[in-house]
Amino acid sequence: MNMKCKTTFGIVAALILAGIVFFVFHRPNLRWSQKPPAPGSYITKKQLADVGYSTPEAALETVTWAMMNVNYDKTIESFAPEMQAEMKKDPNDRQHFESAMKRGAPSFKGMQIMAKKTIADDKVDLKVLMEATSTKSPDNKCVLHMMAKIGNEWKVGGGTRSYQANWDNGSNIVTFVPQ
Repeated sequence: MNMKCKTTFGIVAALILAGIVFFVFHRPNLRWSQKPPAPGSYITKKQLADVGYSTPEAALETVTWAMMNVNYDKTIESFAPEMQAEMKKDPNDRQHFESAMKRGAPSFKGMQIMAKKTIADDKVDLKVLMEATSTKSPDNKCVLHMMAKIGNEWKVGGGTRSYQANWDNGSNIVTFVPQ
C-alpha cells in the first residue's frame, strides 16, 4: 500500500472514530445500555447495573452496582463533590473500601426503593429496603438515602441513615410499594 492510501485510510478511520465518540457523548441515553427498572421494582444483586445518574433512583442503583462490584472509582463518582473530597482525604480510602466491600458484598441480596420524599427541587430522600443474608438469618432493613441533583445528574448527597417511622408522616412523598 502506498503512502497516499495509508494517509487516506488513517484520516477516514479517525473521522469515523470521531463521529462515533461525538454521537455517543451527545446522546447520553446511549452511555448506559440498560435502563433503570421502574421505581418500586425489586432489584437483585445480579440485576444491578450502571444505569447512570438521570434520576435519584438510577443514581442509587448505579452506586450500589459499583459497590457490589468493588469499583472504587465509580463509587466515588456517584457521590456529590463535597463528599468525594471528604472521601479522598484518606490515602488508604481505596484499600479500606475494597476490603469492606469484599467482606460485605457477598451477603447483599437485593434492594427495593419503597418511596421517595421530595425535600427541594434538587434534594430527595429515598426509602430503600436492603436485603442481605447474614450467617444467622435474613437481614432486611429500610434505610434512607439523601440524593442531590448536581447539574443535570443525581448523586448520593448525604449519608445513609436508619429509617424512622415518622419519616412517612411528611408531605411530598411518593410511595412505590405499599407497606
